[in-house]
Amino acid sequence: TSTDYGYKFTVFPTLRNTDCDSWVASSGENWNDTLSHIIESPHDYCNGLQIHHHFGYTHLAVEEVTIVFDSQSEIREDGDVMIISWPDQNGQTVSHNFTGTNFSSLTIPGSSFDVDFTSGSTSTDYGYKFTAFPTLKNGECDSWAESTGETWNDTLSHVVECPHNYCNGLQIHHHFGYTQPIEEMIIEFDSDSDIPDDGDVMVITWPDKNGQTISRNFTGTNYSSLNIPGSSFDVDFTSGSTSNDYGYKFTVTPVLNSSHCNDWKNDAGETWDDTAPH
Repeated sequence: TSTDYGYKFTVFPTLRNTDCDSWVASSGENWNDTLSHIIESPHDYCNGLQIHHHFGYTHLAVEEVTIVFDSQSEIREDGDVMIISWPDQNGQTVSHNFTGTNFSSLTIPGSSFDVDFTSGSTSTDYGYKFTAFPTLKNGECDSWAESTGETWNDTLSHVVECPHNYCNGLQIHHHFGYTQPIEEMIIEFDSDSDIPDDGDVMVITWPDKNGQTISRNFTGTNYSSLNIPGSSFDVDFTSGSTSNDYGYKFTVTPVLNSSHCNDWKNDAGETWDDTAPH
């Protein structure tokens, strides 16, 4: 008779103590973009660890990195500790220790940082999970502004976002779309989205069944979700020269045509060769 959104959930693996080798052996990550990235330990983490990971952006436009922790982050206070460190302007190491719960966000000057994690042999907990948000230099937004958008060849959800905080003096046009048989798309905004209503504005547009353009303007905060019929949309963003803020970040979730559910129904599932969330 009727349908609804359906289900979507994340699978977090818990590793056996002897299976932490791949995570421990990792040297970290280097990012060749200006997007946000999630960094996390296994949940729950393993005993007897002493690791060192390096993370950094290779893009020259990154001026600083803001670390925002997930509320679930918890590191036992009986000797377990995570340390985030980075070099200051004089090349001296600055560090911040994290243990317990309720970790405050952290702003790191520059484009790279290190994570050191030590766990004892008695007990473990959820561990850490945080998002690294890059802030671009105001005069070096060219790569983001000159991007034409993205075309997705799957039926998965995708995150669309501007640099945080965004840059002044922008006037961009990006196109996004699926190549698969998508019936509609659901746009859901991140709660941090904030565009000052002093002239800065983001406009999402899409064609209706008759080829006429429909548009929706976003400025300020607390944006409602949006259902877009079809498989593509455009984002136009304009910023002035006076102030900026976090900008926008939203997730695009596709809804498949009901006549094309057979592929999903006949799918046997997935086997993962890693220890990351799915």
